[in-house]
Amino acid sequence: MPNATFPKRSPTWPKSQLGADWAYYDPSLEWGSANPADPAVTARVLTIMWAYEY
Repeated sequence: MPNATFPKRSPTWPKSQLGADWAYYDPSLEWGSANPADPAVTARVLTIMWAYEY
């Protein structure tokens, strides 16, 4: 998020404690996208998890 601001009380987590991964699916979210570079036939899904969940 460019130019994002967070309140001072917002917790901050070291990068080593979080993991994230993008997946590229077809618009129905059932199969992988035939062309991940084409937004017309691709839905991106971001998975965020704690490192200990991996």
